[in-house]
Amino acid sequence: MELVGWTAGWLGERSFHNARLNAELLLAGTLGVKRLDLYLQHDRPLRPEELAEFKALLLRRSKRVPL
Repeated sequence: MELVGWTAGWLGERSFHNARLNAELLLAGTLGVKRLDLYLQHDRPLRPEELAEFKALLLRRSKRVPL
């Protein structure tokens, strides 16, 4: 998923260790799926409400709120 790659890069620029893992866990949690499902359904578009929830979680995580 492009969103995972972008998010991992964004978190990496903010010195997050395991940025990709953080991105995968945030997105999987938002969608209510396992991490593996992110890759099995890599072309699944996000609904606007899912994207909004993901952005909110990402902003919280950027403030170092634990996953």
